[in-house]
Amino acid sequence: MALAGHDTPTPVFNNTSAATGYSGPLPGVTAGDLVVVTLHADGESNTQNTSAWTVTLGSDTLTFRVGNTGSAPQGLVAIFSGVASASGDQTLSVTTVNALRALAANAFLVTGYDATTPHPNQDQTASTSAFTSVTLPNGVSTAADGNAMIGAIAVHGGDITGLAVSGADGSSTGQTGSNANNDCEWGVAWKRTPTVAAVTFGWTWTGADRRGVAWLEIAAATGGAASLDALAYTATLPDLTVAVNTPVGLDALSYTATLPDVSVAVDTPIALDAIAYTVTLPDVDV
Repeated sequence: MALAGHDTPTPVFNNTSAATGYSGPLPGVTAGDLVVVTLHADGESNTQNTSAWTVTLGSDTLTFRVGNTGSAPQGLVAIFSGVASASGDQTLSVTTVNALRALAANAFLVTGYDATTPHPNQDQTASTSAFTSVTLPNGVSTAADGNAMIGAIAVHGGDITGLAVSGADGSSTGQTGSNANNDCEWGVAWKRTPTVAAVTFGWTWTGADRRGVAWLEIAAATGGAASLDALAYTATLPDLTVAVNTPVGLDALSYTATLPDVSVAVDTPIALDAIAYTVTLPDVDV
């Protein structure tokens, strides 16, 4: 079963308040979804360690996967995830250790993931120096066929413009507000690799400033998929008997038989138009 939902971010909140607590609604959650949350912050002049933040979805506490640390007004990101235990509209809540200047949250509701090891790889970087670009991941190969990577970025200042990314299947950008000192420009990007491939997200923007960036890989579920486009079914038909000295119109000869079921792995699509059925006809005696 292929990954789904990794390419559909839902904005949960876009809050320009200076606070240690933020929340917003996340609609359409289904029990069993892997909920991946990207957080995009404008940091304050205090110590921010995103791994110490608490993120909950309804009654579920999500797990910190990757994120930045900082101690100055700068862009910071963190990615949390967890499996939803209940269906329906849920409330996403974030509690930080120290106050932020602003915080935005996006959520992905992912299905078709590997429940044993949902996140094989991740990385992050942050800086208090001013930049207009950053590349992360940079030529990192996915761990297996069908996996996807989600990237997140935050750039200090609501006066940043033109945030874009190359190398992704798609992206979404926004800002908490327009204040040059108290807001941030944010973005999320995603890419799925049907076969193992290197992934590079090249972020660029106008207006040099401090940024934080991270990415997280999502592993696709495996199920021993068969190469069904090459599937062949072979059988031997019984003899065909006709009356002696009776002409047989072979160009119009038809033979109908019922095939037994074809068994394949669960949740594996079958390209029925590509299944081949091979038979061997014995000689026809006339």
